[in-house]
Amino acid sequence: MSPLFVEALKHVRQSEAASRLGLLARLRRRARLLAGDRWLLGRAERMARRASLRPGSCSVVFWPNEIGHVECLVPVARALARLGQTTHFVTSKPSVFARLAKAGEPAIHLRAVWGRSLREARRRGAERVRVLRSGDPETLASVEAVDAAAGLVAMRATVAELLPAVWETVTAVDLVLRKCGARVLVVGNDLTLEGRSGAMRARALGAKVACLMHGTVTGSPLHAYHLADQFLVFGEASQETVRGLGLSEKQSVIVGAPHLPDVPAQTGRIHPALEARLGLVQGEPWVLVATSGPGHSVSLETHRRLVAALSELSARHPQLKLVAKLHRKDRPAYYAEAVRHCPGSRLQVVPPDMPGLPDHIFEWLQGCPLLLTGASASAVDAMVLGVPVLSVDLGGELDDVDFIREGATLHVRDLRALEATLLEALAQPDGLRPVCARAQTYLHRAFAARGAEAAEQAARAIRALLVEAPPLIA
Repeated sequence: MSPLFVEALKHVRQSEAASRLGLLARLRRRARLLAGDRWLLGRAERMARRASLRPGSCSVVFWPNEIGHVECLVPVARALARLGQTTHFVTSKPSVFARLAKAGEPAIHLRAVWGRSLREARRRGAERVRVLRSGDPETLASVEAVDAAAGLVAMRATVAELLPAVWETVTAVDLVLRKCGARVLVVGNDLTLEGRSGAMRARALGAKVACLMHGTVTGSPLHAYHLADQFLVFGEASQETVRGLGLSEKQSVIVGAPHLPDVPAQTGRIHPALEARLGLVQGEPWVLVATSGPGHSVSLETHRRLVAALSELSARHPQLKLVAKLHRKDRPAYYAEAVRHCPGSRLQVVPPDMPGLPDHIFEWLQGCPLLLTGASASAVDAMVLGVPVLSVDLGGELDDVDFIREGATLHVRDLRALEATLLEALAQPDGLRPVCARAQTYLHRAFAARGAEAAEQAARAIRALLVEAPPLIA
């Protein structure tokens, strides 16, 4: 399945059809994209010219697509080094480059090393967009299971917007693998545009591809479409899910969770920055709201219903402190709209990468009495630190989520139950012990190993791919 088609499916599920956007909205969106490109090619590349590694020979290339992938991939790369394998990290994203540097892992910034070639690739992709726009729209495949007209608009809009980025990624994979001689590419996610485009090109060159699981795999049918030679999963529960979706026994390999320390410590103390910036007080009840936004497990309509409900609850119960930490694919506008329609709302909204606040979910979970989410991986992170989880499904879309199915969370399906369960959980924390015990039972199945042991198992699985990998196709 084409990475552009996958992105179009996400587009249809996450938001209204592009055709509904007015001219002014489209122009503003385009201006933001252009401004982002200029920033990437300007400040970030100047920084990368000073800090970027120069490409050299290696056996494995790691390509994290988002900053959240770094914490999974870095331990595995270091375990591979202990097994005698050479590796390089590569990225074209300033945020990922900075996170790698923070983790003490040097990386190749693609646009710093091959800037001219990649700019030319984007130009060629843009030329193909002009060809697309001049053609017959009926030649495009429709998107199944959605309105045909909306699907057509979404497909055309997705291709037009993202085709230059696909050309850039394909060109970058050619340059990296050929220059380094690497025969294995490890991507952070082979369902993202960058990860999938890179994986498809690597396989076309004869290289093997591995993808480490991050987050959860439940509740999203897209996990049926992993194309990596090996999809390395956390544990038995994850493997059962992806095999049930159609992945072969050889393709899904249990390694554990390299990003989790062996014994995560719950200090019981709220992070000082959260106390200072958000007004949280040690000993007073509060709720961390951490969903993944709309697009994968949850539709836009259901997500908006939850945001509206939380806004109304915060207005009706002034003592209820709700703090929404937004996922990168979530939008502050959803929350602003809900608050605007609910005078008196006290819902606090924290956009991604807000300056002065911790960026790791484990830091937010310290001293947290309750996490509220849908099917987000933050639920599992909370369980690891012993924080009880309230999962909410106001649209009947999360029936297949394993930790909900196994009773590892308090689970509600309607607004009345949400209000009652939320208030009771904060008022009577001792009553949460049974659900916390079920959460620990779930974790034993969810993670075959953690930390260094998991990184070692993942490294050995990747080394086995090296044995199978032929020389790159000329």
